[in-house]
Amino acid sequence: MREMTKILLSACTACAFGQAGTARAQNTPVPPPSPQPSTPSTPSPSPIPSDTPTGPSGSSSDPNGATPAATPTSPDDQPTTTPSSPAVPDTGQPGAVPAPPNPPDSTTTTTTTTTTVGGTDTNTGAAPVATTPPPPPETENEGASSTEMFAFDWHNPKLLSGIGVSTTLGGGVVQFTNGTMRGTTSNIGGLWDLHITAGTHLPLALDLAYVGSATHIGGLPTGGTATLIGSAAEGTLRFNLLPNLVWTPYVFGGVGYQRYDVTGGNVSLSDSGMNSSDNLLSVPAGLGFVWRGDNGLVADIHGTYRFTWFQDTLLKNGAPINGTNSSDNFVKMNNWTASAAIGYEF
Repeated sequence: MREMTKILLSACTACAFGQAGTARAQNTPVPPPSPQPSTPSTPSPSPIPSDTPTGPSGSSSDPNGATPAATPTSPDDQPTTTPSSPAVPDTGQPGAVPAPPNPPDSTTTTTTTTTTVGGTDTNTGAAPVATTPPPPPETENEGASSTEMFAFDWHNPKLLSGIGVSTTLGGGVVQFTNGTMRGTTSNIGGLWDLHITAGTHLPLALDLAYVGSATHIGGLPTGGTATLIGSAAEGTLRFNLLPNLVWTPYVFGGVGYQRYDVTGGNVSLSDSGMNSSDNLLSVPAGLGFVWRGDNGLVADIHGTYRFTWFQDTLLKNGAPINGTNSSDNFVKMNNWTASAAIGYEF
């Protein structure tokens, strides 16, 4: 009996120790598996923590030591997924910040300046490209070069005529170049003229003129006095040297018709050696200057020398009074004039 009692107590003690060991094994928590190391070039996503912790009780252990996954009990316990940011490309440089991409619809051109300090490239950011503004347009007659001084336009929009047409009226003096003629007439005579010029802003212009003159006659053999009146119609070509400037010099030459009449006295070839009228051919040539104002006002000064042919006004000294009508027996009527005029240009 005593032996039986010892055997039963030993069996009960063994069962109690076995149940205690099983309970201790169930209450011991299993550590989570260690994460795998990630490579430096490829970033690994962060592990999402589980919302349901493993409790010390009510869980079963796998014989192989694995921990069973927790099962959510309600929709609120579902794990949330956070959208991951786009991967940043590895530039291979520590601390390098990539420049933001340009929007597709942007038309601004930028340049990136990279400064190397101590062997390391440092990105300083994007800088706008500087653009050079176009030069201002040049105004007419402002800063003209030596070649532009001789430039001209076949049509000037600032002028009503487009080429420049001027009308001037002036006066001056006249003198004959022959000594015999100056001894019969006064030394200096008066002059008036009217000019119409087309093409004053072109290199070549056409000038039409009426020229009148008056010279006193006081050395006649009869002792009488009179006035020699001259009237001429002339056409000349004018070459404008600088038609683009305010002051324009020019030279000219042409042909004309000249008539002289003696007024205020009676003269005849038989008693005074002078005819009362004469018609002759003249060739004027000379030079001048024109000044132009902003309002169309023009001023002109010019000098002219006139060559004459077919004259029969005054007989030469020693020529027969009742001689021939040949122009070789008469004094040359060549003369020079100087005049100034004012007018308008359009």
